[in-house]
Amino acid sequence: MPIQETQVHLEIFADYHQVCVEDCQAQADEGGDDEERVKRIDARITQLLDKAAYERHLGVAPGVACLLTARAMTVPVDVEILAEAPPPDFAGWDRVVEASLDVPSGCLVVHGPTDYFPTAPRIALAPGTYRVRAYFGRLGSVSADELEGADHYRVVLWPAPQAEPAVLFTKEENALQGREISG
Repeated sequence: MPIQETQVHLEIFADYHQVCVEDCQAQADEGGDDEERVKRIDARITQLLDKAAYERHLGVAPGVACLLTARAMTVPVDVEILAEAPPPDFAGWDRVVEASLDVPSGCLVVHGPTDYFPTAPRIALAPGTYRVRAYFGRLGSVSADELEGADHYRVVLWPAPQAEPAVLFTKEENALQGREISG
């Protein structure tokens, strides 16, 4: 299926400082008793939000990429689906990070961790493996109490083979540096 280029502007409640970009079927219940499901969920969260994720500001687990935002408030997120990689123009951004994301369902959901998953915004795209480039902007505008700010985020996806996560650009120390890792 050819890639249909798409642009979507969203306002996402980044509760727990997180915005996830995820295959719509990544959270499908695989069965088992409650204890087994809880163990699977815990293992997934541990993988998604490990020390490397906090260092990159981007968590990665099968079927999900999670931006670690400067505020735990509603934040603007622009999502773009492209046919090929965008040029490496990082002007105006504080941090740019990449990771791979499998989207076998052909459906992408963008949500905060406490959003009601079935009604979270969805974007149709060709099934396959994508590179996700996450841009973080105006991180220094966030207030000390992390309630106010002009921080904004951009997520660009294009078809690409699996590759390790990478920090492509970082402008300076910012609001996310030094945050304690809980858990």
